[in-house]
Amino acid sequence: MMRVKHFLTVVAVAVLSWGAVSAVAAPDAKYGYVDIEQLFNTPAAQEVLSKQEIYQSETRAELTRLQQDLERQYQELSDLRGTNPMELTAEQRGRLEKFQNDQAQFEDKVNSAQELPPELTQELEKFQQNITSVIGQVAKEKGVTMVVNKSAILWSESFHDLTEDVMEKMQ
Repeated sequence: MMRVKHFLTVVAVAVLSWGAVSAVAAPDAKYGYVDIEQLFNTPAAQEVLSKQEIYQSETRAELTRLQQDLERQYQELSDLRGTNPMELTAEQRGRLEKFQNDQAQFEDKVNSAQELPPELTQELEKFQQNITSVIGQVAKEKGVTMVVNKSAILWSESFHDLTEDVMEKMQ
């Protein structure tokens, strides 16, 4: 979930920074902000975050199961430690080979678990594009020439909060 929030925040900051370039050139610019954290409470965001949580939960469960299987195999093979490989039976060599293969597959799964599946990544990108589009639409409707994330504002007299309008359009 944190990865999605970070990803969306980075994109929002990039999009909002893009608006800063045009606002710097316009002395009569009107500024606005969006509270990105509140956008995560919209149904669309919750749906994406829920899918990510389900994926992560399923992945953790699979990795736990695989790890337990490897530990069980390791315990079963512990009696072979120190045995000359030439003295092993074909069955024992097969068990050791299976253990090594399972261990390599586990490591691959751990590494691939760091990545989101392509379909979830695409859905996340689509959601991101939707946020960007909606922020742009609301900003244009309100005559705002630059929008930033609320957390980026240290002090201001004239920023307009666009968060509620963006949230309404996202629903």
